[in-house]
Amino acid sequence: MITKNNFKEVLQKLGFSEEKNIFTRDFGEFELKADFVNSMLIYPEAKGLKINERQTCNFSSNENFVVFECVCRLLEKGYFPKHIELEPKWKLGHGASGGRADIWIKDNDENSLLIIECKTAGKEFEDAWKDTCEDGGQLFSYFQQEKSTQFVALYASDFVDDKIKFEYKLIAVRDNEEYLKSFGKKEVLSFKNADTVKKTYKVWDETYKKNFSTKGIFEQDIAAYSIGKDKYSIADLDQFFGNLFENSLSYVVKQTNEFILSKPKTMRKSFGQFFTSVATARFMAKMLTVPSKSTIKILDPGAGTGILSAALIEFINIQHTHIKEIELTCYETNLDVFSLLERNIEHVKNCSKLKITAKIIKDSYILSQSHDFSETLMASFIQPKYDLIIANPPYFKLAKFSPEAISMSNICHGTPNIYFIFAAMSLFNLCENGEMVYILPCSWTSGAYFSYFRRYLLENGKVTDIHVFTSRKKVFDKEDVLQETMILKVKKTNITPHVVNITSSKDSDCFNDIAKISVPYNIVVSGHEQYVHLVKSQDEVDVLNKVNAFEKSLPSMGMKMKTGITVDFRNRNLLRNISGEHSVPLFYSQHIKDGNVVFPIGKENEYISDELSSVVQSNRNYLFVKRFTTKEERRRLQCAVYIADRYPKYKKISTQNKINFIDTIDGSWMSEDLVYGLYAVLNSTLYDKYYRVLNGSTQVNATEMNSIPMPDLNALKYLGQKLIKCGEHTTEHCDKILEEVINA
Repeated sequence: MITKNNFKEVLQKLGFSEEKNIFTRDFGEFELKADFVNSMLIYPEAKGLKINERQTCNFSSNENFVVFECVCRLLEKGYFPKHIELEPKWKLGHGASGGRADIWIKDNDENSLLIIECKTAGKEFEDAWKDTCEDGGQLFSYFQQEKSTQFVALYASDFVDDKIKFEYKLIAVRDNEEYLKSFGKKEVLSFKNADTVKKTYKVWDETYKKNFSTKGIFEQDIAAYSIGKDKYSIADLDQFFGNLFENSLSYVVKQTNEFILSKPKTMRKSFGQFFTSVATARFMAKMLTVPSKSTIKILDPGAGTGILSAALIEFINIQHTHIKEIELTCYETNLDVFSLLERNIEHVKNCSKLKITAKIIKDSYILSQSHDFSETLMASFIQPKYDLIIANPPYFKLAKFSPEAISMSNICHGTPNIYFIFAAMSLFNLCENGEMVYILPCSWTSGAYFSYFRRYLLENGKVTDIHVFTSRKKVFDKEDVLQETMILKVKKTNITPHVVNITSSKDSDCFNDIAKISVPYNIVVSGHEQYVHLVKSQDEVDVLNKVNAFEKSLPSMGMKMKTGITVDFRNRNLLRNISGEHSVPLFYSQHIKDGNVVFPIGKENEYISDELSSVVQSNRNYLFVKRFTTKEERRRLQCAVYIADRYPKYKKISTQNKINFIDTIDGSWMSEDLVYGLYAVLNSTLYDKYYRVLNGSTQVNATEMNSIPMPDLNALKYLGQKLIKCGEHTTEHCDKILEEVINA
């Protein structure tokens, strides 16, 4: 049973974030809150949700928690607050004194769609269902007062084994005309003609044989306002809508698959064409908040064969009946794909019940708008803006001085990739409060190469939702793509949301098994470099909070992580296998073992000639850190203390470029206790987890490490002294002494 004692855990499972004992779930344009200070449940009444009795908003009844959880599930599914009413009052039955249902849902035309009666799990739910089966109970009494209602449901939720479990009994209280016709001339009872609770129950009992369902409202393949799997499931669109969407999205997918099979993958990769899977396209479409107006403008800037456009139009056709017209713009420059895109979009137009005007542009999405973006004298007087943008952009590196990079130089640093140039242009193309959803590599979230892009993105828009794929495979349909990938939703606004909704799944085939969490915005986006942290659990939130509490960084304390100075294969003539008069140690990642530098180990080319000054450095104290680890290794941060006095015969040493090292900026020596203190920090579980959240790759980036918050110099030296004194360098011991500093 959900009670006040476990309600906080329930809220965390539902993706609520906590601040000062107030739990909040951000749905974009509105919020749901549970205030433990005042024991109040706060619904989005400003957005039209109606509450008739305030007692449903307090913590006094366990049933109130069930109602709250159910409403959260409805909002998450996509029901609008303005269509939800709590505690509506009707007379109970013919001449009864009265009673209140828990939740009343109306459709987009303000007609009664569904009435839900909530009960606590267990005996109360079972007794209520027993009453329903015996005489109709409360459910049929409510229906009798709202005869236009199509469904009634009995609902309960529970918290068992650290999981939220819900169940419901769904009864259709609208007549199935085809079924009634099957009785021929025989007189048969119908809901339409039942004018009392007793007669309504008799229809359900005798005509429909007490038919009910345990699915049809909240399942993954059921859209909001489309209750009943047998009639409205997206997975069963062929059955319900005939050929409407089978000839739309399914047609596009079929044509795309045939195109893929006709072209070699090397050719597709040269254009950056990694086609979106159907499941991913539908998921992306559902992430967007469709505006509440009759005509909307949609942009698909890297349209390919039109899968994303088709998925979004499918979603709007099913779930957003207030939309009457769509103005669609697609960009595509590949002539091989262009004619197929034209055919696919024409098919989508013909199959849609909405009016669709489509413009397919063959010009470069970036270069055709470069003057607009840069605000030159040649900028267009009227620049198109869009309500929704959906994209799977091309992915390939550009030359530093390519026309695209030059035209958007304010977001490019170093060698750019076309994908983030597309994303920046799309943000520019959005109208105020418009939304874009993009499938992107995760690489942009950190690192110097993407710093200009992050600044532009986060100054002109706000991240509202992120979906992370935990597997690098199976994101792109029929393509062998190894890439850390995410789906990003950005809203063009200056208003920073309280939280970012982050979901994760294994791959594009597992959207039914999704982990969810809502994370405070200032945790997801933080630091001077505005890194975006891909948090997937409350444990990772706690890690970020602990590390971000430190106010120093390596450079602010006169230190810096650098990359090893020697690229060995470019200096083969200088490499040596044995020590000699003019040869010095060349340290590789293989010399880092269990926190120690072990040298020599009998490795080939362990020494290097000191005749070239650019490949040697002073023999002083350092902390070595491996640059590369494998995905399977237990730790991402693997480091070792290097103490110069242990190698007294050398004035110089060298480091291979596959290790990083921490040194002072001014070239002075770091004390032993400082080096050991740095080791204690980077060898801890806390910082290893932090770096994994910061950077999903297997590479330890020196620029990122220099931006990470660190304990101050005194704390580092204290940690080092503790480590030296005890002589135990294990991760467990580093965790223990670092926790002392955190709690000090």
